[in-house]
Amino acid sequence: MNKRTRIPILLSLGIFILLWLVSNSDAKQEAVRYHYIDLGTLGGEKSWGTGVNNWGQVVGVSETGIEEEIRGFIWMGKEMKNLGSLDGTLWSGTWSINDRGQAVGFSVTEAFQRKAILWDSKGIRELETLGGRDGDAYGINKHGEIVGWAATSEGFSHAAFWDSDGVTDLDPLQNVMSWASSINKKGDAVGAFITSDDRLHAVLWNDKGMHEMGTLGGDESEAFWINDKGEAVGWCSIPENLGWHACLWNSHGDIVDLGTAGGLNSEAFSINDHGQVVGIFYPGTSEVEYRAFLWTRKHGMLDLNTLVDLPEGVVLVQANSINDFGWITGMNNLGTAYVLIPHKNHQGRAHHKDFFTPSPGLRN
Repeated sequence: MNKRTRIPILLSLGIFILLWLVSNSDAKQEAVRYHYIDLGTLGGEKSWGTGVNNWGQVVGVSETGIEEEIRGFIWMGKEMKNLGSLDGTLWSGTWSINDRGQAVGFSVTEAFQRKAILWDSKGIRELETLGGRDGDAYGINKHGEIVGWAATSEGFSHAAFWDSDGVTDLDPLQNVMSWASSINKKGDAVGAFITSDDRLHAVLWNDKGMHEMGTLGGDESEAFWINDKGEAVGWCSIPENLGWHACLWNSHGDIVDLGTAGGLNSEAFSINDHGQVVGIFYPGTSEVEYRAFLWTRKHGMLDLNTLVDLPEGVVLVQANSINDFGWITGMNNLGTAYVLIPHKNHQGRAHHKDFFTPSPGLRN
């Protein structure tokens, strides 16, 4: 390459780098802002959003207005739909929903047995246990594979995996208590178990078995969610067990401290495939007061309340789930579920004919 051709290329490269730096600088200065929607309730006073899929369907738990009754719900853009419970009993709750509209959670029977539940095109179905009475289903992936916990015949509660072949005990160590909270499309799952000295240890299940995930220098950790890239989030205790921080385990096994947004402690509940993380942080020294956060690689941990124009008196206290379009659901200080939609996403999709189209199994 001669000098005449090299100079324009270097000049073009220089201009490109300059433009990239300017745009990157602007990105660092401005975080995304959100449109806020209060989802209301099923008739009672309180509700909370626990999961949101890439179709904008939100699931959670709500009071119904009948004394002591709570129900799992799905929201699809207009109002909540009551998903019911086994045998019409008082309690059910929905934790997670996949892009096929299959939702999982629990229902409590008249005999006060807690049962893992799947809601799909066949209606509400009870999932089997590991020989004991109780169970709960926390996560479901795109293939309909489910994880949670189930009671054993010995009275233990073990991490469980359900698919078309039935239920599998995920705990080869036969701990007294373990659970799996989330599963990705590859079938990798995360959760935790309680050790013999009563410590919580985050674990990963993959095709090579069950693996402890480590901490940020303390004795305990717990993993709540794993995305399809193999990145997991939860909380990890810090050195000398002086507190706990939201943490991210990347696909290489490294642990990243996500910080606390100025407070002492924090916990991460969900991560999407773009690496955006949501959860809660404790702004003071009390564990009673907490607020919702959003963490990104560009901006770090931000108080989610600073990114939304909220009605007077409303504070976002929990952020429990985030989808791949950046939609977030959780609960506010008034005790009702909400969904946040990024402004550009809201403007670009709200008019689309397929917006909020429910999956076949949840339409009726």
